[in-house]
Amino acid sequence: MTSSDLKRVNYHTHCCHCRHARGEASEYAEEAIRKGLSVLGFSDHLPFPFDRYGGMRMPYAELEEYLEEITVLKEKLKDRIHILRGFEGEFIRSQTKYYEWLLSHDQCDYLIFGQHFFETENEHFLNTYSLD
Repeated sequence: MTSSDLKRVNYHTHCCHCRHARGEASEYAEEAIRKGLSVLGFSDHLPFPFDRYGGMRMPYAELEEYLEEITVLKEKLKDRIHILRGFEGEFIRSQTKYYEWLLSHDQCDYLIFGQHFFETENEHFLNTYSLD
């Protein structure tokens, strides 16, 4: 197998919805096409219904807007690039049903778990960037 046999893919792309990336999803998709990617997965930070993260991610109120935006882009560019709808988020034991709902009700294609926060045994949330 040579490097030319490998697909160029990216499953970890954020856009303006995540609150720390700049640019619209369409701009990221056009750049991915210019760079020769065959698959682009959007994985903005997963909004949770209880929003404990204080501006570090997409507000829950934007969930449907984000999904619709990526769905429209996916259809518009389907002949040029394969686009996936996903999220990056923490594993929080009490949210297992939410993750299952997202995956089983065609809300997203995949989840990436990235532990920026974690839940302690007494259900407090700690930011991993503030730990020693």
